[in-house]
Amino acid sequence: MNNNVISRPAVRITVADIIALALIYAIPALSHAMAFPLYMFEPMRIVLFAAYLFSRNHTNAVILALTLPLFSLLTSGHPVLPKALLMSAELAVNVLLFVYLLKNVKWGIFLSLISATLVSKLLYYGVKFILIRTAVIDQGLITTNIITQILIMLLIAGIFHWAFRTQEE
Repeated sequence: MNNNVISRPAVRITVADIIALALIYAIPALSHAMAFPLYMFEPMRIVLFAAYLFSRNHTNAVILALTLPLFSLLTSGHPVLPKALLMSAELAVNVLLFVYLLKNVKWGIFLSLISATLVSKLLYYGVKFILIRTAVIDQGLITTNIITQILIMLLIAGIFHWAFRTQEE
């Protein structure tokens, strides 16, 4: 019997959530202190999937996806509410689609995560376009370079794939 406290699912989920919230809370201050926009590297997606990797709990990942942008809004005032809601929806779609593809389509971790992220980004930019056109939000459609987004997506999928394979061995 394994008595390691961290191996208990509830403890893993709690630890993952606390770390995720702490990181999201710290990112605006770190960006300001470093005079570098860390948001360009999609910290919420990185934190979300790192927490998922650690907890391996689908429901918790969806809850984190829905709440991380809102938590950031409440603690730092960024992003604005319509964009926070849009980001929450995008991250939730990303997680839900990833889990669906992984379980039902069996494309493997890397391809499932890449596909889920691409679909969630297309949804995000489609809805963001509508929000810009209806003057709900006031900013450009693409604020982070597409190449940067692709590189971050590949990096997250690659690390996630490697971490899953390492844990299985």
